[in-house]
Amino acid sequence: MKRVLTVGMLTGSLVLIGGLAFAAPTVNSYALSVEGASFGGQTTFWPRDFNQGCMAYHGWLADTADDGDSVYVHSKVHGYDWDDNGRVELHDGQYSGRSASACIYDRAMSIVNYGWVEVCVNRQPFQQDRCQRQFFKRPENSLPPVEPDELLP
Repeated sequence: MKRVLTVGMLTGSLVLIGGLAFAAPTVNSYALSVEGASFGGQTTFWPRDFNQGCMAYHGWLADTADDGDSVYVHSKVHGYDWDDNGRVELHDGQYSGRSASACIYDRAMSIVNYGWVEVCVNRQPFQQDRCQRQFFKRPENSLPPVEPDELLP
């Protein structure tokens, strides 16, 4: 009886520890820069049951040139266009920079598996914006198991 109780407690502890480890978000640190703008921060892939399984970014956006152009950072997830709701912009003259963050999720799915973050210089009219982007992917070992109802056609 004592042995069964010990094995049961050990199994329960391992399941609890495994569940806690699975719930931890995946974090990537990075720095993006383009002539006139920089953004350094972290991207986090949240688990299915937290923040709608989103890809979140948080960091510091800076206008690095006194050129009259504003700078911005935004993101996108698979299947959607660039998200202007999560766009953070600095107008010329705000050289010290500012904090920028957003949590972008796929409304049709319960989890985001990959996405992009982009920093840009919004150049004067009739000139194309200057941008640098980075691709992020949720690590394969952190993908959640498929729910039975997701297997239905």
